[in-house]
Amino acid sequence: MYMVCKSGYSVLLPERENYELSEKQMHTLQENWGKVEYKGELSKQTSRRIAHLLEIWFRVTRIANSKLNLLNSDKKKQLVFITLTLSARQMHTDNEVKRNMLNAFIIDLSRSYNMINYLWKAEKQKNGNIHFHIITDVFINKNDLNYTWDKIQYNNGYVEKSPIKSNDYASPSTRIEVVHESNGVASYMGKYMSKENGFGKIQGRCWGASKEIKNLKDLDFELDSELEVVLQTYINAPGARYNIGDFFCTFGIDFFFMIHIKCPRHRSRINIWYSSLYLQLYGESNQFDENDLIRDTKHMNDYK
Repeated sequence: MYMVCKSGYSVLLPERENYELSEKQMHTLQENWGKVEYKGELSKQTSRRIAHLLEIWFRVTRIANSKLNLLNSDKKKQLVFITLTLSARQMHTDNEVKRNMLNAFIIDLSRSYNMINYLWKAEKQKNGNIHFHIITDVFINKNDLNYTWDKIQYNNGYVEKSPIKSNDYASPSTRIEVVHESNGVASYMGKYMSKENGFGKIQGRCWGASKEIKNLKDLDFELDSELEVVLQTYINAPGARYNIGDFFCTFGIDFFFMIHIKCPRHRSRINIWYSSLYLQLYGESNQFDENDLIRDTKHMNDYK
């Protein structure tokens, strides 16, 4: 059996079986290949995918940051949560706002702050306006953030006066918060990034992400004696939440960091895998010490 750790829960599954698609399944794939239908809201599957992408991203930064010391603490990576709202009643379609304003905002931050990694989600407010939540790993000065978004709003008719850039420029149209590790991604951002839209549907796409964020892939864990101890300890603890079914078991906890701390073999796999994800996101691997990776690889081989 093997375990997958998702955002806020874990699942223990039987061994994978290789199988081929049936002729009917293949025909359905061919018929729908390349077709995209936007329903204006997130499906449960998409909500879970967004939550898990954010969780993987958070894990990459947390593991990398744990290897920093006082001499290179300036390289610490933190996720930040940005909210953008319109300052007047929406006068363009959702697609026009996304194309002319959200895209302009992302391009501006990419040029000014080297923002490469991001994930955004659009929602309707109670007043019917579209607004955006954005996750990135670049901290932006709040005054600069306000100015950048209000400049785009001014160019599109949502702010009457052209904003003047200054160190004390303030506006209620934006908000930025640092995602603190103690809160966890699932509890902190899941509320906003994965919830259903209760005030109306979005025209066209309601979420998007940079290429490298969309391409984040996680690893799973073979059930061995180390992992069995972790599971048994959790099951025996008061208040444990789990459900044992005929074909799989679900647990109301993300075991990832518990496995990373308490299971040496799996910790070695995690360090090797997540060092490659760090390289994928940031184009460098210096956060993961080369000697540590050599040790982890040797540790893995000792179990074979």
